[in-house]
Formats: sequence, structure tokens, C-alpha cells
Amino acid sequence: MKRFLNIFIIIATLFFVICVGNTKRVDAEENSQAYDASEYRDKTFYRTYARYLNDYHVVSLNDALVFNVPSSYDYTLIDGIKLTKREVGEYIDYVINVEEEGLYEIGLTYYLHNEFSTNPEIDILINGEYQYNEMMSMPLEVSWDVVKREEEKRYNRFGNELLPYNNSKLTVYTDYLANDNSMYDMNY
Repeated sequence: MKRFLNIFIIIATLFFVICVGNTKRVDAEENSQAYDASEYRDKTFYRTYARYLNDYHVVSLNDALVFNVPSSYDYTLIDGIKLTKREVGEYIDYVINVEEEGLYEIGLTYYLHNEFSTNPEIDILINGEYQYNEMMSMPLEVSWDVVKREEEKRYNRFGNELLPYNNSKLTVYTDYLANDNSMYDMNY
């Protein structure tokens, strides 16, 4: 039995040495699947904001500038605000000329025209490009109504109480673009 164990250890060691000894080193430049995350990190909100603070100054506006829906879009008047209906994948273009170059706070006034179960997301391009990565998928703020379940649907088959239903409130919202990860105390 001891002899069999020694032979097994010798064979296993030889197999390991042959397998490991034949490995080939591959540099990142040679490997086409290598991913460099430095470009992605450099375009995050915080790094972009820090760069902008060095290059520009924050513009303080006493009154908000209001930009209505461009006249080329059909719109509906709700609570005195011109709103246009956009479906998923549709977009709206604004041409905004500012008097001085700088950092501006951007806010949106929007109306959610149907109920849904998750927060809607938008993406914003300025000068045809995303200024930082988080602008590719920005959640819009939504308020919810909590609706009690009917008594027969209140418990599951094990007798556990289920959460109530949530319905989105169909109202006009005004929201400023802010850091949705809540990692920073300033707006976008």
C-alpha cells in the first residue's frame, strides 16, 4: 500500500510539473480581451466634476431659465406647463445658448403619463456626448401611492403577509439632476 501511495505521488507530481511548466505568459497588449478601466474611471461624475471646477466657474443664476418644449413638437398644456409625450427610445432636442461658459445646474419638469412599477430612466447628452458615465442612465424621481391589498390577496399560501401595491403618482414633477448614488452632497 505504501509503494502504491509513493508511485501515485510521483505520477501526480510529474503531471503537475508538466502542466504548469508548459504554461505561456500572455501580456495584456497581446490579449484582445483585456479591458482597461482607466478611461471609464476618468469619466465618472466625481472626476469630471473636479476637472470642471478647475477649468470653469459655477454660474449663479438669480432666476431659473425656463425652456419650453420646442415648437416642432406636439405638446399638451398641464398645470400651465407645455409638455410633450415621448415613448421609450424617442428623444427631444433643445438648443440652449448661454451667455457665459461655466457650470450650470440643470432641472427637468416632467409628467409621467401612465403607471409603471419601476423608476423611469433617461439619458442626457450635452454637445452630442455624455459628459460623464452616470448621464447614460439617470433615474427620474417618482412619488408612489401605497394601496392596500384586498383581504383575499393579502397573504401568500404560507400565511405570510405580502407587501402592499405601489402605484406611481400621475403628476407633474420638477427635479434637478443630482447624484443618484448619494455619494456626493452636490447636484450634477
